[in-house]
Amino acid sequence: PPPTFCPNCRMQRRMAWRNERILHKRTCDLCKKSVVSMYASNAPFPVFCQKCWWSDAWAPPELEYDFSRPFFEQFEELRNRTPHEAMQAPRSVDSEYANFIADTKHSYLSSVILESKDIFYSRFLIKCFDCIECDYSTNCERCFHVSRSVNCYGCRESTNIEDSRNVSFCAHSYDISDCYGCINLRHKKHCIFNIPYSKEEYEKKLAEINLGSYDELKKYKAEFEEIKQNAKRKPDRNSRSINSSGDLIDDSK
Repeated sequence: PPPTFCPNCRMQRRMAWRNERILHKRTCDLCKKSVVSMYASNAPFPVFCQKCWWSDAWAPPELEYDFSRPFFEQFEELRNRTPHEAMQAPRSVDSEYANFIADTKHSYLSSVILESKDIFYSRFLIKCFDCIECDYSTNCERCFHVSRSVNCYGCRESTNIEDSRNVSFCAHSYDISDCYGCINLRHKKHCIFNIPYSKEEYEKKLAEINLGSYDELKKYKAEFEEIKQNAKRKPDRNSRSINSSGDLIDDSK
């Protein structure tokens, strides 16, 4: 039959199955200790802390199938008998407030983090270290508010940058270092608003920009957004991909 929900409502219904960032305080139904969980205390199924869920202290329930009853009705009954893991964080340390993570250490209020350390308020990071408020990035270190970036160090307030170091307010750039307010640059250093300077001139002009003030930071962000809106850009954000349509496709064919 044709769908009765519009595409947006169907997407919301699919996403409602997976709760990444709404956390609850509740009790483990096995050891009775207080835990942080993605399931509220009124969930219809038992919820175990990670230590209990991975232990041998319980066995999955069984349900004899009744061919006279609908399948999904019995499936839901079995699901509501089966213990659920409070948070999904296998092989992770000191990250009780992070969900859907793995092989991660010291992660706080973050989700979908893999093989990373010291991550705060971030989402979708792989092999990143010392990052705050970042998302959809890989192999980044000591970055703040960086999005969709790869192999970056010491970058802030930037998006779609790759192989870059010590840049602020930059976008759609590759292999740049010590740059501020730049867009669409390749293999450059010591640039401000895409204008190259000597190292001494760059450091002198950058010292005049007060990145330590929150009020000034808001002004710089608004200024950078205006620059991004007026800048030329590629029709997509694909890299090293052949005969591939869409967006954010890397190393594909």
